[in-house]
Amino acid sequence: MANLNRWLYRGGRPNRIAQWVNRVWAAVASTGITPNFMETLEVIGRRSGKIVSLPVVVAIVDGERYLVSMLGDDVQWVHNVRAAGGKAALRSAGVEQIRLDDVPAERRAPILKEYLRRAPGGRPHVPVDKDAPLAEFESIAAAFPVFRIVALSAPTDVSGRAPALFVVLTFLLSIPLWIVGAETGWQIIGGLPVSALAAFCPAVVAALLVYRRGGTAGVGALLERTFDFERIRNPIWYAPIVLLMPAAMLMTWLVTRVLGASVAPQSVTLPFVAMSFAAFFVAAAGEELGWSGYATEPMQARWGVLRASLLLGVIWSVWHLIPLLQMHRTLEWIAWWTLQTVALRVLIVWFYNRTGRSVFAAVLIHGITNICTVTFANYYDPRVFGIALALLAVMVTVSWPVRPLNVATNR
Repeated sequence: MANLNRWLYRGGRPNRIAQWVNRVWAAVASTGITPNFMETLEVIGRRSGKIVSLPVVVAIVDGERYLVSMLGDDVQWVHNVRAAGGKAALRSAGVEQIRLDDVPAERRAPILKEYLRRAPGGRPHVPVDKDAPLAEFESIAAAFPVFRIVALSAPTDVSGRAPALFVVLTFLLSIPLWIVGAETGWQIIGGLPVSALAAFCPAVVAALLVYRRGGTAGVGALLERTFDFERIRNPIWYAPIVLLMPAAMLMTWLVTRVLGASVAPQSVTLPFVAMSFAAFFVAAAGEELGWSGYATEPMQARWGVLRASLLLGVIWSVWHLIPLLQMHRTLEWIAWWTLQTVALRVLIVWFYNRTGRSVFAAVLIHGITNICTVTFANYYDPRVFGIALALLAVMVTVSWPVRPLNVATNR
Protein backbone atom coordinates (compact mmCIF):
# COMPACT_ATOMS: atom_id res chain seq x y z
CA MET A 1 0.00 0.00 0.00
CA ALA A 2 2.82 2.38 0.84
CA ASN A 3 4.50 1.70 -2.52
CA LEU A 4 1.20 2.26 -4.34
CA ASN A 5 0.68 5.53 -2.54
CA ARG A 6 4.18 6.72 -3.45
CA TRP A 7 3.57 5.76 -7.09
CA LEU A 8 0.31 7.72 -7.15
CA TYR A 9 2.16 10.78 -5.80
CA ARG A 10 5.57 10.50 -7.48
CA GLY A 11 7.68 13.56 -6.90
CA GLY A 12 5.16 14.82 -4.38
CA ARG A 13 2.55 15.47 -7.07
CA PRO A 14 -0.51 13.33 -7.87
CA ASN A 15 -0.43 11.56 -11.22
CA ARG A 16 -3.54 11.33 -13.42
CA ILE A 17 -4.84 8.24 -11.68
CA ALA A 18 -4.42 9.91 -8.28
CA GLN A 19 -6.24 12.99 -9.57
CA TRP A 20 -9.14 10.83 -10.75
CA VAL A 21 -9.25 8.96 -7.41
CA ASN A 22 -9.24 12.29 -5.58
CA ARG A 23 -12.20 13.53 -7.61
CA VAL A 24 -14.16 10.36 -6.83
CA TRP A 25 -13.34 10.52 -3.11
CA ALA A 26 -14.18 14.23 -3.01
CA ALA A 27 -17.62 13.47 -4.44
CA VAL A 28 -18.15 10.64 -1.94
CA ALA A 29 -16.93 12.65 1.05
CA SER A 30 -19.22 15.56 0.15
CA THR A 31 -22.29 13.35 0.64
CA GLY A 32 -21.57 12.77 4.34
CA ILE A 33 -21.42 8.99 3.84
CA THR A 34 -17.80 8.79 4.97
CA PRO A 35 -16.72 9.04 8.64
CA ASN A 36 -17.24 12.46 10.17
CA PHE A 37 -13.52 13.35 9.98
CA MET A 38 -13.46 12.93 6.16
CA GLU A 39 -14.79 15.91 4.23
CA THR A 40 -14.38 17.67 0.91
CA LEU A 41 -12.36 20.89 0.71
CA GLU A 42 -13.47 23.40 -1.90
CA VAL A 43 -11.17 26.27 -2.85
CA ILE A 44 -10.96 28.62 -5.84
CA GLY A 45 -8.16 27.68 -8.25
CA ARG A 46 -5.73 30.58 -8.48
CA ARG A 47 -5.33 30.10 -12.26
CA SER A 48 -8.65 28.65 -13.43
CA GLY A 49 -10.89 30.69 -11.15
CA LYS A 50 -13.05 27.59 -10.74
CA ILE A 51 -13.84 25.64 -7.57
CA VAL A 52 -11.35 22.82 -7.02
CA SER A 53 -12.51 19.95 -4.77
CA LEU A 54 -10.42 17.38 -2.98
CA PRO A 55 -10.97 14.93 -0.13
CA VAL A 56 -9.35 15.86 3.18
CA VAL A 57 -8.99 14.38 6.65
CA VAL A 58 -9.78 16.77 9.48
CA ALA A 59 -7.58 16.44 12.56
CA ILE A 60 -9.06 17.63 15.86
CA VAL A 61 -6.72 18.71 18.67
CA ASP A 62 -7.96 20.43 21.85
CA GLY A 63 -11.32 21.10 20.22
CA GLU A 64 -9.81 22.87 17.18
CA ARG A 65 -9.97 21.49 13.62
CA TYR A 66 -6.96 21.36 11.32
CA LEU A 67 -5.99 20.38 7.77
CA VAL A 68 -2.56 18.98 6.94
CA SER A 69 -0.77 18.84 3.59
CA MET A 70 0.71 15.33 3.53
CA LEU A 71 2.73 16.21 0.39
CA GLY A 72 4.42 19.26 1.87
CA ASP A 73 4.46 22.89 0.85
CA ASP A 74 4.60 22.65 -2.96
CA VAL A 75 1.02 21.39 -3.48
CA GLN A 76 -1.66 22.97 -5.62
CA TRP A 77 -4.36 23.14 -2.96
CA VAL A 78 -1.95 24.80 -0.53
CA HIS A 79 -1.02 27.40 -3.15
CA ASN A 80 -4.71 27.93 -3.96
CA VAL A 81 -5.62 28.41 -0.29
CA ARG A 82 -2.89 30.96 0.25
CA ALA A 83 -3.75 32.79 -2.98
CA ALA A 84 -7.37 32.99 -1.83
CA GLY A 85 -6.35 34.47 1.50
CA GLY A 86 -7.38 31.26 3.25
CA LYS A 87 -10.97 31.46 2.06
CA ALA A 88 -12.46 28.01 1.35
CA ALA A 89 -15.38 25.72 2.14
CA LEU A 90 -15.89 22.29 3.66
CA ARG A 91 -18.64 20.03 2.35
CA SER A 92 -20.05 16.95 4.07
CA ALA A 93 -23.79 16.76 3.31
CA GLY A 94 -23.93 20.49 4.21
CA VAL A 95 -21.57 23.31 3.28
CA GLU A 96 -19.52 25.34 5.75
CA GLN A 97 -17.71 28.51 4.70
CA ILE A 98 -14.29 28.63 6.37
CA ARG A 99 -10.96 30.45 6.53
CA LEU A 100 -7.73 28.46 6.74
CA ASP A 101 -5.02 30.04 8.90
CA ASP A 102 -1.38 28.88 8.71
CA VAL A 103 -0.21 27.25 11.92
CA PRO A 104 3.41 28.10 12.93
CA ALA A 105 5.86 25.18 12.66
CA GLU A 106 6.50 25.10 16.41
CA ARG A 107 2.80 24.28 17.06
CA ARG A 108 2.36 21.59 14.38
CA ALA A 109 3.77 18.47 16.08
CA PRO A 110 0.67 17.29 18.02
CA ILE A 111 -1.52 18.08 15.02
CA LEU A 112 0.67 16.04 12.66
CA LYS A 113 0.58 13.13 15.09
CA GLU A 114 -3.21 13.22 15.32
CA TYR A 115 -3.46 13.57 11.54
CA LEU A 116 -1.41 10.40 10.96
CA ARG A 117 -3.58 8.54 13.45
CA ARG A 118 -6.67 9.40 11.42
CA ALA A 119 -5.22 9.33 7.89
CA PRO A 120 -3.46 6.05 6.98
CA GLY A 121 -3.04 7.36 3.42
CA GLY A 122 -0.78 10.13 4.67
CA ARG A 123 1.67 7.87 6.50
CA PRO A 124 3.84 6.91 3.49
CA HIS A 125 4.53 10.60 2.85
CA VAL A 126 5.55 11.58 6.38
CA PRO A 127 8.96 10.19 7.48
CA VAL A 128 7.83 9.59 11.07
CA ASP A 129 5.89 6.69 12.53
CA LYS A 130 2.42 7.56 13.78
CA ASP A 131 3.36 6.31 17.26
CA ALA A 132 6.65 8.21 17.44
CA PRO A 133 7.18 10.70 20.28
CA LEU A 134 6.33 14.35 19.68
CA ALA A 135 10.00 15.25 19.45
CA GLU A 136 10.29 13.39 16.15
CA PHE A 137 7.27 15.22 14.75
CA GLU A 138 8.80 18.53 15.82
CA SER A 139 11.88 17.75 13.74
CA ILE A 140 9.88 17.48 10.49
CA ALA A 141 7.02 19.91 11.24
CA ALA A 142 8.40 22.75 9.10
CA ALA A 143 8.07 20.61 5.95
CA PHE A 144 4.33 19.95 6.30
CA PRO A 145 1.92 22.91 6.25
CA VAL A 146 -0.90 22.84 8.78
CA PHE A 147 -3.99 25.05 8.62
CA ARG A 148 -6.42 25.83 11.41
CA ILE A 149 -10.06 25.79 10.31
CA VAL A 150 -11.94 28.96 11.27
CA ALA A 151 -15.69 28.81 10.68
CA LEU A 152 -17.04 31.88 8.86
CA SER A 153 -20.61 30.58 8.87
CA ALA A 154 -22.38 27.63 10.41
CA PRO A 155 -22.79 24.66 8.06
CA THR A 156 -25.95 24.71 5.98
CA ASP A 157 -26.76 21.49 7.81
CA VAL A 158 -25.60 21.89 11.38
CA SER A 159 -26.09 18.20 12.11
CA GLY A 160 -23.82 17.01 9.32
CA ARG A 161 -26.62 14.86 7.92
CA ALA A 162 -26.07 12.42 5.07
CA PRO A 163 -29.29 12.17 3.02
CA ALA A 164 -27.73 9.84 0.45
CA LEU A 165 -26.70 7.40 3.16
CA PHE A 166 -30.14 7.76 4.75
CA VAL A 167 -31.85 6.72 1.51
CA VAL A 168 -29.54 3.76 0.92
CA LEU A 169 -29.93 2.43 4.47
CA THR A 170 -33.71 2.92 4.39
CA PHE A 171 -33.96 0.76 1.28
CA LEU A 172 -31.60 -1.86 2.72
CA LEU A 173 -33.47 -2.05 6.03
CA SER A 174 -36.76 -2.45 4.15
CA ILE A 175 -35.60 -5.45 2.09
CA PRO A 176 -36.22 -8.11 4.80
CA LEU A 177 -39.80 -6.90 5.24
CA TRP A 178 -40.32 -6.92 1.47
CA ILE A 179 -39.08 -10.51 1.37
CA VAL A 180 -41.36 -11.58 4.24
CA GLY A 181 -44.30 -9.97 2.46
CA ALA A 182 -43.48 -11.79 -0.77
CA GLU A 183 -42.98 -15.17 0.91
CA THR A 184 -45.90 -15.16 3.35
CA GLY A 185 -48.60 -12.95 1.85
CA TRP A 186 -49.43 -11.73 5.38
CA GLN A 187 -51.60 -8.65 5.60
CA ILE A 188 -52.28 -5.99 8.21
CA ILE A 189 -54.96 -3.26 8.45
CA GLY A 190 -56.92 -2.46 5.32
CA GLY A 191 -55.40 -5.27 3.26
CA LEU A 192 -51.92 -3.73 3.47
CA PRO A 193 -49.13 -6.32 3.10
CA VAL A 194 -46.81 -6.92 6.03
CA SER A 195 -44.09 -5.19 4.00
CA ALA A 196 -45.92 -1.93 4.77
CA LEU A 197 -44.28 -2.14 8.21
CA ALA A 198 -41.24 -0.74 6.42
CA ALA A 199 -42.93 2.58 7.24
CA PHE A 200 -40.85 2.57 10.44
CA CYS A 201 -37.54 2.09 8.64
CA PRO A 202 -36.98 5.82 7.86
CA ALA A 203 -37.30 6.72 11.55
CA VAL A 204 -34.96 3.89 12.60
CA VAL A 205 -32.33 4.87 10.04
CA ALA A 206 -32.62 8.57 10.91
CA ALA A 207 -32.18 7.75 14.61
CA LEU A 208 -29.08 5.65 13.88
CA LEU A 209 -27.49 8.39 11.78
CA VAL A 210 -28.32 11.09 14.32
CA TYR A 211 -26.86 8.91 17.09
CA ARG A 212 -23.67 8.57 15.03
CA ARG A 213 -23.03 12.30 15.43
CA GLY A 214 -25.27 13.51 18.25
CA GLY A 215 -25.57 10.55 20.62
CA THR A 216 -28.69 9.84 22.67
CA ALA A 217 -29.45 13.55 23.05
CA GLY A 218 -29.64 13.90 19.27
CA VAL A 219 -31.96 10.89 19.00
CA GLY A 220 -34.19 12.29 21.74
CA ALA A 221 -34.40 15.65 19.94
CA LEU A 222 -35.33 13.87 16.71
CA LEU A 223 -38.10 11.85 18.34
CA GLU A 224 -39.49 14.94 20.08
CA ARG A 225 -40.13 16.48 16.68
CA THR A 226 -43.04 14.06 16.23
CA PHE A 227 -45.04 16.50 18.37
CA ASP A 228 -43.29 19.80 17.57
CA PHE A 229 -46.64 21.57 17.10
CA GLU A 230 -45.22 24.59 18.93
CA ARG A 231 -43.47 25.42 15.65
CA ILE A 232 -46.88 26.07 14.06
CA ARG A 233 -47.13 29.65 15.30
CA ASN A 234 -50.39 30.51 13.53
CA PRO A 235 -53.28 28.10 14.29
CA ILE A 236 -54.86 28.96 10.94
CA TRP A 237 -52.45 26.47 9.34
CA TYR A 238 -54.37 23.59 10.92
CA ALA A 239 -57.30 24.26 8.59
CA PRO A 240 -55.51 23.36 5.33
CA ILE A 241 -53.40 20.69 7.05
CA VAL A 242 -56.50 18.83 8.30
CA LEU A 243 -58.98 19.60 5.52
CA LEU A 244 -56.84 19.49 2.37
CA MET A 245 -56.88 15.73 1.78
CA PRO A 246 -60.56 15.18 2.72
CA ALA A 247 -61.41 17.95 0.24
CA ALA A 248 -59.33 16.24 -2.45
CA MET A 249 -61.08 12.94 -1.69
CA LEU A 250 -64.48 14.64 -1.92
CA MET A 251 -63.51 16.14 -5.25
CA THR A 252 -62.41 12.70 -6.45
CA TRP A 253 -65.81 11.28 -5.56
CA LEU A 254 -67.65 14.11 -7.29
CA VAL A 255 -65.59 13.80 -10.48
CA THR A 256 -66.10 10.03 -10.66
CA ARG A 257 -69.84 10.59 -10.23
CA VAL A 258 -69.89 13.23 -12.99
CA LEU A 259 -68.00 10.87 -15.30
CA GLY A 260 -70.64 8.25 -14.67
CA ALA A 261 -68.43 5.72 -12.93
CA SER A 262 -70.29 3.38 -10.62
CA VAL A 263 -69.06 3.64 -7.05
CA ALA A 264 -70.23 1.14 -4.47
CA PRO A 265 -71.47 2.82 -1.27
CA GLN A 266 -69.19 2.49 1.71
CA SER A 267 -70.18 2.57 5.36
CA VAL A 268 -67.66 4.01 7.78
CA THR A 269 -68.05 4.15 11.54
CA LEU A 270 -66.53 6.75 13.83
CA PRO A 271 -64.66 4.15 15.96
CA PHE A 272 -63.08 2.73 12.79
CA VAL A 273 -61.96 6.18 11.67
CA ALA A 274 -60.52 6.86 15.15
CA MET A 275 -58.61 3.58 15.17
CA SER A 276 -57.37 4.23 11.63
CA PHE A 277 -56.19 7.71 12.60
CA ALA A 278 -54.18 6.35 15.54
CA ALA A 279 -52.58 3.63 13.39
CA PHE A 280 -51.82 5.88 10.45
CA PHE A 281 -50.50 8.69 12.65
CA VAL A 282 -47.93 6.31 14.17
CA ALA A 283 -46.99 4.94 10.74
CA ALA A 284 -46.72 8.45 9.28
CA ALA A 285 -44.46 9.48 12.16
CA GLY A 286 -42.26 6.47 11.36
CA GLU A 287 -41.82 7.82 7.85
CA GLU A 288 -41.74 11.58 8.41
CA LEU A 289 -39.13 11.50 11.17
CA GLY A 290 -36.88 10.31 8.37
CA TRP A 291 -38.12 11.99 5.20
CA SER A 292 -39.02 15.36 6.81
CA GLY A 293 -37.13 15.37 10.11
CA TYR A 294 -33.83 14.14 8.71
CA ALA A 295 -33.55 14.31 4.92
CA THR A 296 -35.52 17.37 3.80
CA GLU A 297 -33.33 20.16 5.20
CA PRO A 298 -29.94 19.09 3.83
CA MET A 299 -31.48 18.23 0.46
CA GLN A 300 -33.27 21.54 0.01
CA ALA A 301 -30.23 23.43 1.29
CA ARG A 302 -28.25 21.84 -1.54
CA TRP A 303 -30.80 21.71 -4.39
CA GLY A 304 -33.49 24.19 -3.45
CA VAL A 305 -37.01 23.54 -2.20
CA LEU A 306 -38.68 22.42 -5.43
CA ARG A 307 -35.93 20.18 -6.77
CA ALA A 308 -35.43 18.58 -3.35
CA SER A 309 -39.19 18.02 -3.06
CA LEU A 310 -39.40 16.37 -6.47
CA LEU A 311 -36.34 14.20 -5.82
CA LEU A 312 -37.69 13.13 -2.44
CA GLY A 313 -41.05 12.38 -4.05
CA VAL A 314 -39.49 10.14 -6.70
CA ILE A 315 -37.39 8.29 -4.11
CA TRP A 316 -40.42 7.94 -1.85
CA SER A 317 -42.47 6.50 -4.72
CA VAL A 318 -39.81 3.96 -5.70
CA TRP A 319 -39.51 2.88 -2.07
CA HIS A 320 -43.24 2.03 -2.06
CA LEU A 321 -43.08 0.02 -5.28
CA ILE A 322 -42.62 -3.47 -3.76
CA PRO A 323 -45.57 -3.21 -1.32
CA LEU A 324 -47.76 -1.91 -4.15
CA LEU A 325 -46.85 -4.86 -6.35
CA GLN A 326 -47.57 -7.20 -3.43
CA MET A 327 -51.03 -5.60 -3.27
CA HIS A 328 -51.42 -6.62 -6.95
CA ARG A 329 -51.76 -3.08 -8.20
CA THR A 330 -51.60 -2.65 -11.98
CA LEU A 331 -48.80 -0.67 -13.60
CA GLU A 332 -51.32 1.96 -14.72
CA TRP A 333 -52.61 2.31 -11.14
CA ILE A 334 -49.02 2.63 -9.86
CA ALA A 335 -48.21 5.27 -12.48
CA TRP A 336 -51.10 7.50 -11.39
CA TRP A 337 -50.33 6.80 -7.73
CA THR A 338 -46.72 7.90 -8.37
CA LEU A 339 -47.94 11.25 -9.71
CA GLN A 340 -50.04 11.60 -6.57
CA THR A 341 -47.13 10.67 -4.29
CA VAL A 342 -44.61 13.05 -5.86
CA ALA A 343 -47.18 15.86 -5.67
CA LEU A 344 -47.95 14.96 -2.06
CA ARG A 345 -44.26 15.18 -1.14
CA VAL A 346 -44.05 18.63 -2.75
CA LEU A 347 -47.02 19.70 -0.64
CA ILE A 348 -45.61 18.16 2.53
CA VAL A 349 -42.29 19.99 2.07
CA TRP A 350 -44.17 23.21 1.32
CA PHE A 351 -46.21 22.91 4.53
CA TYR A 352 -43.09 21.85 6.44
CA ASN A 353 -41.32 25.09 5.52
CA ARG A 354 -44.40 27.26 5.96
CA THR A 355 -45.06 25.94 9.48
CA GLY A 356 -41.57 26.57 10.84
CA ARG A 357 -40.17 23.13 9.87
CA SER A 358 -42.83 21.25 11.80
CA VAL A 359 -42.55 17.47 11.48
CA PHE A 360 -45.89 17.26 13.29
CA ALA A 361 -47.50 19.10 10.37
CA ALA A 362 -45.92 16.67 7.90
CA VAL A 363 -47.12 13.70 9.96
CA LEU A 364 -50.67 15.04 10.06
CA ILE A 365 -50.85 15.57 6.29
CA HIS A 366 -49.31 12.16 5.61
CA GLY A 367 -51.52 10.34 8.09
CA ILE A 368 -54.75 12.01 6.98
CA THR A 369 -53.92 11.19 3.35
CA ASN A 370 -53.57 7.51 4.22
CA ILE A 371 -56.82 7.57 6.19
CA CYS A 372 -58.68 9.07 3.23
CA THR A 373 -57.32 6.66 0.63
CA VAL A 374 -57.70 3.51 2.74
CA THR A 375 -60.80 4.23 4.81
CA PHE A 376 -62.70 5.49 1.76
CA ALA A 377 -61.11 3.05 -0.69
CA ASN A 378 -64.33 2.67 -2.72
CA TYR A 379 -64.25 6.37 -3.59
CA TYR A 380 -60.52 6.58 -4.23
CA ASP A 381 -59.30 6.90 -7.81
CA PRO A 382 -55.54 7.60 -8.13
CA ARG A 383 -56.07 9.23 -11.52
CA VAL A 384 -58.37 11.96 -10.21
CA PHE A 385 -56.69 12.20 -6.80
CA GLY A 386 -53.23 12.37 -8.38
CA ILE A 387 -54.17 15.07 -10.87
CA ALA A 388 -55.87 17.08 -8.12
CA LEU A 389 -52.79 16.98 -5.89
CA ALA A 390 -50.47 17.74 -8.81
CA LEU A 391 -52.47 20.84 -9.75
CA LEU A 392 -52.53 21.94 -6.11
CA ALA A 393 -48.76 21.42 -5.80
CA VAL A 394 -48.14 23.52 -8.90
CA MET A 395 -50.44 26.26 -7.62
CA VAL A 396 -48.83 26.64 -4.19
CA THR A 397 -45.24 26.42 -5.43
CA VAL A 398 -45.84 29.00 -8.15
CA SER A 399 -48.06 31.37 -6.17
CA TRP A 400 -46.41 31.10 -2.75
CA PRO A 401 -42.85 29.82 -3.27
CA VAL A 402 -40.71 29.29 -0.20
CA ARG A 403 -36.99 29.24 0.35
CA PRO A 404 -35.26 26.74 2.62
CA LEU A 405 -34.95 28.16 6.11
CA ASN A 406 -31.52 29.15 7.39
CA VAL A 407 -30.91 26.08 9.46
CA ALA A 408 -27.88 27.68 11.03
CA THR A 409 -30.13 30.11 12.86
CA ASN A 410 -33.27 28.01 13.19
CA ARG A 411 -32.10 25.01 15.16
